[in-house]
Amino acid sequence: MAESTALPRATSNEPVWPKKRPHPSTDQAVNGQQQPRGPVDYPRKRALVACEVCRLRKTKCDAARPQCSFCAGLDLECVYRRLGPGSGSDQTRRAKSHPRAVLSPGQEPHALSGHKRGLVSELREPLEFGDQELERPIRCQSAVADSRRGAVPASSPDYARSVRDQYPVSVESQLLHTSPTAATISSAYAVSEAADVPSFIGLGLEGLSRLAGRSTPPQLRPFLWDDAEEYFDREVQLYNLLLGPESAPDLSGLDFSFRTCWRYHQAFVRDILSWFPLLDLQYCAQIVQTTSEKGFDQSQPISILVLLILALGALTRSDDGPSSKANSNPSGIEYFRAACHLLSKSRGGTSTIIGAQSYILKSFYLLLRCRNLAAFDAVHTASVTITRLLCLRTRLATDAAFSDSCNRAYWICYIVEHELKPFIHYGTEMLQPFQEHLSLPLYRSHETSCFWLLSEIALRRIYLNGLGGTGRLGQTTYAPIVAAELTSQLERWHAHLHPSVKFSGIEPQLDLQKAFLQAQFYAAHCQVNWTYVLRILTVPPTDWESDETIAMMNAAEQAIQYAMLHLRSLEGLLQDRHLMLFANQVSCFAFSLMLLCTVDHPHLRRCQHPPRSIAAAERARNLLNMWAENDGNVADMVRRLDDLLVQKKTSLDL
Repeated sequence: MAESTALPRATSNEPVWPKKRPHPSTDQAVNGQQQPRGPVDYPRKRALVACEVCRLRKTKCDAARPQCSFCAGLDLECVYRRLGPGSGSDQTRRAKSHPRAVLSPGQEPHALSGHKRGLVSELREPLEFGDQELERPIRCQSAVADSRRGAVPASSPDYARSVRDQYPVSVESQLLHTSPTAATISSAYAVSEAADVPSFIGLGLEGLSRLAGRSTPPQLRPFLWDDAEEYFDREVQLYNLLLGPESAPDLSGLDFSFRTCWRYHQAFVRDILSWFPLLDLQYCAQIVQTTSEKGFDQSQPISILVLLILALGALTRSDDGPSSKANSNPSGIEYFRAACHLLSKSRGGTSTIIGAQSYILKSFYLLLRCRNLAAFDAVHTASVTITRLLCLRTRLATDAAFSDSCNRAYWICYIVEHELKPFIHYGTEMLQPFQEHLSLPLYRSHETSCFWLLSEIALRRIYLNGLGGTGRLGQTTYAPIVAAELTSQLERWHAHLHPSVKFSGIEPQLDLQKAFLQAQFYAAHCQVNWTYVLRILTVPPTDWESDETIAMMNAAEQAIQYAMLHLRSLEGLLQDRHLMLFANQVSCFAFSLMLLCTVDHPHLRRCQHPPRSIAAAERARNLLNMWAENDGNVADMVRRLDDLLVQKKTSLDL
């Protein structure tokens, strides 16, 4: 459609929603003079446990009951985590508190921190999505701490009252600011609104469509469906097809020549260990070389690891793109079937570190073949084993190699299970208690690939502290102060990336790992700001010119623009098969839904250029369509996008 049909555009770089000048706080200035602050009366004793709000903000908590001073000042529900037996000293450790800038009504609660202004200035430049130019710039403003106000501890009652006074909250939004109670959570976990019983499998994004304690607004109904039965039948059928006959495979026909082992080992290191360094490089080379020189011995548990290494190396070495058939025999399938047969017969498969490593490698092969349910079963088995091994404290303290292997395996299970959560909506709860107590793995100097995993772990932990969630058990919480803190954490994460994985600017990255981190970074920003979109759609403001509404609309605009940046950064990641392809496919579909669900809203359409949002969603749909022929899950995504595109084009007369 011609450009003349587009909505009127702003000609300046100012946001569509003007900001009002904040009124000076009475405790900061009197007659134009700044008043000095008195010393803060800290509690003399360190609290044994901080409430959940203070723990998330990493600030000191006075542990007052029933509410600490910070939560009482903001009228938040103060919830304390229950202490388990023997955890007294562990709970006393907490991070140092940092002074926070007081947010005024004129400042966006989602504003980026000052050290990221370079990227912000690039975001203000026009973008290109395919052949279309994105005229709409990201409205990012820096939240700069006012040094003239002095350093005030974030947990002090005066600070809490100043935030409450300077950031006015309506009666309706106060209900959404509070942490959900147990009754609220149980009602919000009603899963699909059309379902009678919960469905724990199948692609589900309902958590992105509703606020805690609220139902899904009509605009976000496309996020609701339940195809658990079809998903289960399809996954089981294709997994059985991949495993082949139930009879024992013929191990005598497997190639263990030096040349074959060397080539597949090199491919495994390049395409698998570069993402998830489960095994030390020297150890990996040693066990493959030993098998090649001395022959294959199926009585040794280490032989299962070697078979899976060769299977993954053969699969990644082949030119296995979107055109490969899902029901054909993929490369390395003989090694994989032999490993699965031996693993099922192994007595130590679920009680040793080698067994856990074997199940993790099995899940990698299944992920590359887009068998998400079977991959989850394998990695979850490894998670159960690892959580048991982490209880062997004496051995962990005396055996450095064993401790390092357990740490590596735990964090890999942690990442993979959380990335699979849109498909399987349970299982990660078992890993959660360890994340705050388990140290990160120590890598050797030659293992440069570890920086991607360490960066992904840090980003995933910010995700888990986020306000939203995917899956049918997910929900989203509207809390502007927490959103500002999460945004600050994301910016600090980006600022401290290692040079080998650091990305700059908004241009797509050629390196797959940098591109993945860039896409995740944009997705995290979008998810934090998406809470404002949900707030607008669920409880529409009564006064569209109020300070709170202006801040919400600017945050909603950022959510939409970050969604477009995320889709743009996925173009290189969706061209060929790699270990995290499944996560990119889900996010491509989810963020396309976000754009399409907001493109025709009477107020949210002013935060974007509808024709270009439609073009971005169509481009994302075409990227997914390359994989739709051989993956039923992706085919369902494309079908839903096609239906929604037709509906939105009709609504917008495009």
